[in-house]
Amino acid sequence: RDSSIIRKTIDHIRNIFSSEISKGTLRERSSSNLIKGLISLLNLMATSESETCRCAIDVHEELGRFLKECDTDPDTVTEKEEDLISLITEMAAPSDVLGVLSTWDKCDAAPSVVLPALRSSLLAAALQQKERIELLRVRQAEKAGSENSARVQSPDNGTIYERMLRGEISIHKR
Repeated sequence: RDSSIIRKTIDHIRNIFSSEISKGTLRERSSSNLIKGLISLLNLMATSESETCRCAIDVHEELGRFLKECDTDPDTVTEKEEDLISLITEMAAPSDVLGVLSTWDKCDAAPSVVLPALRSSLLAAALQQKERIELLRVRQAEKAGSENSARVQSPDNGTIYERMLRGEISIHKR
């Protein structure tokens, strides 16, 4: 039953997107906001706690399908394609952006669109990785701190963490 509801949801997302594409430009604020919302919804589904939901969706495949719908001229990159690549780059996970670009037939014909999208996606991926590393360091420091808190106790001023909360200690980054 869950998979049937998820399939219907994906079909509705596709129908909404197709309807929006047929209306005109994606540069209108209402259109771009709607497309951003659809991309966000796909991202939410792909990262859902429900395994059924996660397995039912391949975000970069769906986004690639959307991009093909924007292709009205096989010889040139259309304005809609350019706009959609920009929206995908802004809203989708870096891995999904790279997946869409790697399967796009016009990738070689649109360096002015592709190169900024690649740069932005790779930068976002690097920042995400840096955040993960910093979070891991904080967790390790917290764990080490809780194990050592009895030894770090200052007799009259409290633990080092209490002193830090009072602003008596500062941390210098390496």
